[in-house]
Amino acid sequence: MTDCIRGCTRARRHATDCEDRDTCRGCLPVAAEYGWVCERCHLRLSATLSEVPGQYKHLLEFTQPSQELRVRPQSKHPMPDVLRYGGLRIESDGPFYQYVKQAHHGAPQEGEPVRIACLDVAQELADLIAEWVEWVCDAYGATGPKMAQSAAERAGHKRRKAVHPSMTVYKWVDPPVRFEVGTAVRWLRNNLERLENMQAIGDMIEDLNEVMSRAHALAPWREQAKRLPAIPCPECQRPTLQVFGGRDTVTCTTSWCRTEIPHERYLIWARMYEEEMAG
Repeated sequence: MTDCIRGCTRARRHATDCEDRDTCRGCLPVAAEYGWVCERCHLRLSATLSEVPGQYKHLLEFTQPSQELRVRPQSKHPMPDVLRYGGLRIESDGPFYQYVKQAHHGAPQEGEPVRIACLDVAQELADLIAEWVEWVCDAYGATGPKMAQSAAERAGHKRRKAVHPSMTVYKWVDPPVRFEVGTAVRWLRNNLERLENMQAIGDMIEDLNEVMSRAHALAPWREQAKRLPAIPCPECQRPTLQVFGGRDTVTCTTSWCRTEIPHERYLIWARMYEEEMAG
């Protein structure tokens, strides 16, 4: 069995030839149990993919103006003392107020640069997922999910593209492959075994994590993490376990451990630890 291609190591466990066990926090490689990745990377990849559709939608929501009901006084000049409303004459000495829906941008994305950044990262995320689908299909001869196309593309129209950025010579090319993000993610999660058997999966995971990190910085959505201080991590023995909103795993937040534990396994470990402490 090979080691995890991402270079994961086990906390507090050392390789037989480790020369400095006094300062080394753990250098024993973790075996790759799922293709080229270990269980820890497998769980994180599955969880991150499940978050992609929601993050993509949230990025697009941050670019849209919201609607709110605002009160605006109407001018009294045409009818100084009597206002007409629905065919009725209403005596009024004060200004007549009407409710008007007005589009406005919320505080998180005041200004055009942030909105453009949200659009760019959303497109980058969609392109990355579409690229993964294409790679899996090419590698295994698989049939991907249904493609998302515009009306022109469905009619078979091609798009014009410059042969070189500095030239005015154009050629007709097929439109770029696009998928509905939620559909593509479901397809990838159903084909996770094939995905993890691709040798480039280590770099692919890094690319996804980097884009998702920038997306979350622009449009944060994740629920606040819940700490579990009473039970130590089974790997590093530090009380740094947390449950992040939207995930079904327990994560160690120690930087040199980062163990990911399925919830069912955490319950078993917690019971064993409590029994050991009670005994």
